[in-house]
Amino acid sequence: MTAFSDETPERPADRQPQPGDAPAAQSAEPAAGANALSQRAGGAFAIPLEATSCVVTHHETLLCVSEAGTLLHAAPESEFSPLLVFQVEGGAWFLRRNRFGRLEAMISDGVAESPVFSEAGTPLVIGLGGSPHDAISFHSSSLNLSAMPDGTAAFTQSHVLPWESYALIAFETFDWLRRASDESWHETSSRQRVLFDGFRKREAHTFVACGPVEYRLSGRPGPILGQGARDNEVEIFGSFERRRSFIRIEPVVYFCVFGSDQYYKCMALAVTSLRLFGQYNGDIIIIADRDERTTLSYILNPYTRNVRVESPTSHSPLYERYHIFSRNIRKYCPVIYLDIDIIVSGDISSLVIDAACDPGLHLYREDRADICSFNDTESETALNWHGGWMLGFGSELGAQPFLRATSGIMMFNDHDATQRIFTNILKVAALTRRYETDRFGDQPIMNYAAIQSESVDIEMLRGKSLNGSHPVLMMEDTHAILKHVSLGVGMGHEKLDIMNELFDLVLTRSRSESPVKGD
Repeated sequence: MTAFSDETPERPADRQPQPGDAPAAQSAEPAAGANALSQRAGGAFAIPLEATSCVVTHHETLLCVSEAGTLLHAAPESEFSPLLVFQVEGGAWFLRRNRFGRLEAMISDGVAESPVFSEAGTPLVIGLGGSPHDAISFHSSSLNLSAMPDGTAAFTQSHVLPWESYALIAFETFDWLRRASDESWHETSSRQRVLFDGFRKREAHTFVACGPVEYRLSGRPGPILGQGARDNEVEIFGSFERRRSFIRIEPVVYFCVFGSDQYYKCMALAVTSLRLFGQYNGDIIIIADRDERTTLSYILNPYTRNVRVESPTSHSPLYERYHIFSRNIRKYCPVIYLDIDIIVSGDISSLVIDAACDPGLHLYREDRADICSFNDTESETALNWHGGWMLGFGSELGAQPFLRATSGIMMFNDHDATQRIFTNILKVAALTRRYETDRFGDQPIMNYAAIQSESVDIEMLRGKSLNGSHPVLMMEDTHAILKHVSLGVGMGHEKLDIMNELFDLVLTRSRSESPVKGD
């Protein structure tokens, strides 16, 4: 999904109203040269939709246009085409999209005859008036545009009272709000989901409600939709509220599995626990050295939905997790990697939202001690698990926080920043002595690159995961929902027995608390 229109024609050469301009108070007349400047070959108006606005009435409805060209006002969820306003010198054009998706302009205001919209005619310039409450009014042929209680709208002699004035909302913003509820957009600071709840009128002021945020509308620009720092992020800013960021949550969890049947059975338990106890229904990617049919045969059918199996891209199973950007993952947010020896013991949805909203690459620590610099540690071989040999003791790098993180769980929402870290991990791995990687795996390499990046977070997963090899003890920590079978348990057959016991304990607890769907 993109928050912007696919149409990107050139803008017309008309001068746009500037901040501080006085509201126009003239009758509607054809703008000199407007037709020539606003049209391209074929007669279609060359106006980008993001330059247009919708009109909100004091009835908490939108001005719309029927197929016959009649003005009316209706609920925002109605099927009528919203009236679009494009501001030009001296006022505004009224536009609509016809059934072919092309723009037509109002060329007759309906005062002397029925309103007429056309692709070819000369647009009327509708006069714009202001109000002390930042709202606006429209007038044509010395008449004011009125929205009547019966749902009709027309230019009449009625005087528009302040509380009957109109407010504008950018079409692009309105269109995004209508779709946001179905696309799982969340406001990043509150973590709340965007739910478009229509318009609200309070005295002379107009507001649009969208769940965690309420934006005030007026005749001023805003709320305006802008592109955020990431592909799946937008920002909204306006004349009354501070800029806020919204993220579209579309997660993916990926696993890497290689080797014996025991490892594939571990993977199946991990995937099943993610679905069953983690209540995760999103996409899953399994990178495996066996074909899709064989790989999925280890997983019960109810839990294979939205699962795809892909072949490895590298010759090193240990570093396959860092090659994830060779795959089509740009649309996902967040991206989550889990080792196949992890049992998910609880609802993961809040963690998914945190991972989508919090910037950076999120890792977790096996070590529960406070973080200190490498220079403040005592030299010991165990530190090499986390890159101790690679850091110069007493050095500038040694003064950095010594993360002691593990790569068994990784979560990120910034693809570009994480791709740079993963690329550096692969470069460092190629230049590191095999003694380290053969004995300690990718842990030293990952920690070294993470410390150098100075952008890795280990706080988000603090208390949400744990390492262990004794299922009963692991179950005592109910807050740690990512239970990683490790701490001296290295072989697949050893892990499988522990994971089976841990899975059964979680299943028993879940059944005692509430029925588990699909068990």
